[in-house]
Amino acid sequence: EMRTGTRRTRAATMIIGSARMAARRMAAARVSPFAGARAELAATGVRRLSTAPAVRISPTRVALGLGAAAGVVGLGALGAHLQSNPALGKTLGLGGSAWSPLVQQRVAATMAAFGYTITATGLVAAGLWRAGAVSAIAAVNPWVVMGLGLASSVACVMAINSMDASNTAGNIAALTAFATANAVPLCVMGTLGAPILLRAGLYTGVVVGALSAVAASSPSDRFLSMGGPLAIGLGLVVVASLGSAIFPTTAVGGVLSAVSLYGGTGLFGAFVLYDTSRIIHTAKHTPSPTEVAAATGTATEQYHPYRQSIGIYLDSINLFIRIATLLAGSQGRRK
Repeated sequence: EMRTGTRRTRAATMIIGSARMAARRMAAARVSPFAGARAELAATGVRRLSTAPAVRISPTRVALGLGAAAGVVGLGALGAHLQSNPALGKTLGLGGSAWSPLVQQRVAATMAAFGYTITATGLVAAGLWRAGAVSAIAAVNPWVVMGLGLASSVACVMAINSMDASNTAGNIAALTAFATANAVPLCVMGTLGAPILLRAGLYTGVVVGALSAVAASSPSDRFLSMGGPLAIGLGLVVVASLGSAIFPTTAVGGVLSAVSLYGGTGLFGAFVLYDTSRIIHTAKHTPSPTEVAAATGTATEQYHPYRQSIGIYLDSINLFIRIATLLAGSQGRRK
């Protein structure tokens, strides 16, 4: 499963589950609506970017950043709370059945891994931007950046897949490397400006949190049936993203860019529903350590929260990229 996203910033992507889908989703996020950033940076002068004055951190911007975090954590926790309190869910008309303590523990571990990876990506990208790394990245061929980022992301996912869930240190190290690989191209999005990025983070947090809460409180696994159509849609978005990067200044490129931007926004919103449902379904149906012990004589946890968190992480990154692009476009039209 692969995603990619950048037209102006050549943002990066990441991977999930099966090898094919991981590759496609990463491709869709790396060839995103920001592919033209390199030429733009070269035209304005990369030096000006690296010597730009530091952005003043105002209380409003801090509040927006905290709001983004609250959106992911708070609304995601709401879905889990509704599942552990079915009476409240029925009162609100959301239905659903209560999760067992083991399922709650597994889902919480997955969301913790997701939160860690998102936070690490943001911190590394911000650090690279403030250090002026955008100058070096803008000077490199965008296809090289995309290829290296994709290869390193795939390697990190393969490392996670090869480790047991009990290897906490190894999995955290692999997630950190994975976040860093995606933060390198994403740091170029700093050219959009802190206000746009903070608003995009807030909106992404609210969207992901709300959709996750809907999927978590769903009374059935209905969203898992969307896997086939989503795979087809993902292929179309990947093709549109690649086409808009290859023909950026043509009419066809403009149409493909719109398909990647608007179609990708809806697609990855649907992927949040699908991946959240997949996390819950896997948490419910993976044999417990007691069941494994009865069958093999050794009590081991077979549910892998680090592996399961990659899908929703990729959804969030792709949504953030596209929301930031939409905000930047609307601001440009107002000017």
